[in-house]
Amino acid sequence: MTEQQLFKRFARERRNAAAYDAGDKSEEAQLFAVSLSSFQDHLAWTRSAINKQDMGATIIPGYIDLMTLNAFADYHGGTHYIGMHQALFVTILEFAYYCFAQRGFFPGIGNASLETSPEPIDDQAPGLWLLDQTVKGMRTIPHRANRILPNDPERSVAAVYLALLMVRFVWLHEMAHCMNGHVHYVQSKDLSQSLNEIASQEVLGLVKPVPARNIQKWDAALRCLEYDADQTAFWGSCQIQIGGNENIQGIAAMDITSRLELTVFGTYAMTWLFETYQNYFKVQYDSTHPQPVERLQSIFNYAARHITPQEPDFITLQKTALQQFNTIRQKIPAVFDMRKLEIKPLADEKLLANIRKALLSYRYDVNSTFRR
Repeated sequence: MTEQQLFKRFARERRNAAAYDAGDKSEEAQLFAVSLSSFQDHLAWTRSAINKQDMGATIIPGYIDLMTLNAFADYHGGTHYIGMHQALFVTILEFAYYCFAQRGFFPGIGNASLETSPEPIDDQAPGLWLLDQTVKGMRTIPHRANRILPNDPERSVAAVYLALLMVRFVWLHEMAHCMNGHVHYVQSKDLSQSLNEIASQEVLGLVKPVPARNIQKWDAALRCLEYDADQTAFWGSCQIQIGGNENIQGIAAMDITSRLELTVFGTYAMTWLFETYQNYFKVQYDSTHPQPVERLQSIFNYAARHITPQEPDFITLQKTALQQFNTIRQKIPAVFDMRKLEIKPLADEKLLANIRKALLSYRYDVNSTFRR
């Protein structure tokens, strides 16, 4: 069976859903296909990986055709499967378009004076309006949807690139759950069948929960897996740019500073978006997932310790990227004030170090610049 056929079977048997076909050649599917193809190329370095249990790393990525917002990592039938729901990609793209429709957002890209800085439609957070219309069975009115799109063609294209970089972070986060041994760890401890970005999956009815022994004991450990995956994904996202490994032609044509600024903004934005998704589905962050501000703090600390020494200009470009949130906060006050971030230890810092030691027997080893 091909990887596509295997993923379709996995989606049906394990997720009780259909796989979304990104290769159907429709205009809608093109961006899905670009993102998936790009990520599959970046997965090449994992094929020689092996862990201390002599298990090879086979990872098959794909999309699930569901109008709910989630991403996941699983190990089933001797293969790792990672994926995201179709709706997640769509909402990320809408968010990126809205950002570039703001005149003060990265004003050096394109002709920002053409933008009208629209308000969110129906007070819905960018990234959720189209989903809300679909879920409620309402018709999307073209002229209303067009309000949140950039007017400048160059900025419209840049919005697509931002969305692709944000989706890449999600792919790398789920890949990290596999490569860093997280999925094997939670399955061996009988904590869960899979790792899901949206907490409390039993509420959404997407995954049958596995009863866990002494679950309170493991809550902090599960939070640490999210920190670890975030940090690995952020490192990988930055290394693709720093190392000259960008394989999406349009993004590669941009200067390194712009690419890294968009990468940094997209990473921090994804953390806030997942909080927004939780609120939309009325699913609260449970004790197995860090609060968004803690995840932001984890990434901020990691950048200072590991990326800034490698890229001296990183402090400046990260500051520029985070300043863009001030523009978004003018329209959406709920966005976290990134100016409050500072280098300080996480509450789970010591446990994170211990969890990484416990993961050594599950972690896949391979020489790659994409993972520290």
